[in-house]
Amino acid sequence: MAVENTQLTFATGHLKRFNQAREQFFLCAHYVQMKGYCCHIAS
Repeated sequence: MAVENTQLTFATGHLKRFNQAREQFFLCAHYVQMKGYCCHIAS
C-alpha cells in the first residue's frame, strides 16, 4: 500500500511538471509566432 501511494505521488508530480513544461513550450512558441508576425508586418 505504501509503495503504491509513493508511486502515485511520483506519477502525479511528474505529470504536473510535464504539464508546466508543455504550457511553457506553447507560450514560447506562441510568443515567437507573434514576434515573427509583428516583424513581418513592420518590414
